[in-house]
Amino acid sequence: MAGNVGPWLALEDVIGHQASRSFHKHQGLRGPTKKSNKPVNLSPPRERDPKKGFPALLRFRKVVYKHQMNLEIIQNWGPLIAVFKPQGWLTIPGRGNKEDVPILSHELGRQLRGGEAQDKNLNDLFTIHRLDEGTSGLVLFALTSEVHKELSQLFENGKIKKTYLAIVEGNPDSQIIDAPLFKIPSKKNKSVVDKKGKPSQTIIKNLKNKNGLSLVECVPLTGRSHQIRVHLAHIGAPILGDKLYGGSMAKGDFKLDYPCLHAQRLEFEWPVGAHKTAQCEAQGVMATIISQF
Repeated sequence: MAGNVGPWLALEDVIGHQASRSFHKHQGLRGPTKKSNKPVNLSPPRERDPKKGFPALLRFRKVVYKHQMNLEIIQNWGPLIAVFKPQGWLTIPGRGNKEDVPILSHELGRQLRGGEAQDKNLNDLFTIHRLDEGTSGLVLFALTSEVHKELSQLFENGKIKKTYLAIVEGNPDSQIIDAPLFKIPSKKNKSVVDKKGKPSQTIIKNLKNKNGLSLVECVPLTGRSHQIRVHLAHIGAPILGDKLYGGSMAKGDFKLDYPCLHAQRLEFEWPVGAHKTAQCEAQGVMATIISQF
């Protein structure tokens, strides 16, 4: 194992979320009981956050990071950094996430600390926004709570322009897709176009078309769950590799594990009056398909 990661396994990004049974099971613990909703039989010594009611830090004899790699830092603005997230990575831990799925925030934290785990008394990495597991591209992280608050407000107020690239089936017209999105209660990871949903708008521009596929630039004007994926499927142009919303999982010699969706560019003002831009290109199979247009 490269580097000395030390004995502490930091769960910095779980704070604020109730720990699930599967999370405790993943850490070698027995899940919360029905009566107390607290974990029992915690064999490793642990520290508790009295306000949150779940383990904030767990001490193990040996910590193994299974997905070590040098993440690409696209922009470094001191207390704010833009990082490339590969496809197949979670931005932060989720409920019941599988052991073999790498987590961006954990690996980035380890990398920024030179291989060391998080100091138990210090929060030094703050997640500002997320990308779906299958989406590659730019993710912003703050190194201070003040910057985290400032950038979170920019996202909330629609002051950050997000530009995505998608490879879709068909040849859709450039347009503004204005269709309300409703998250299905019984299916937490799926949304549909429905008049009961929240107002949602996405600008799309068809850049290239070849062999039944199009390279489309997408700018979401709102921030709904799976917004680009649902909107493109709604107009009959599902994203290649997006099985959940009707996309084909193979094209020619390519077999796809994830949707061909990439968060290419972020633009915003921070601090006020200082324009910031971060941009990165798609990699892997998606990059290969793009090169063939």
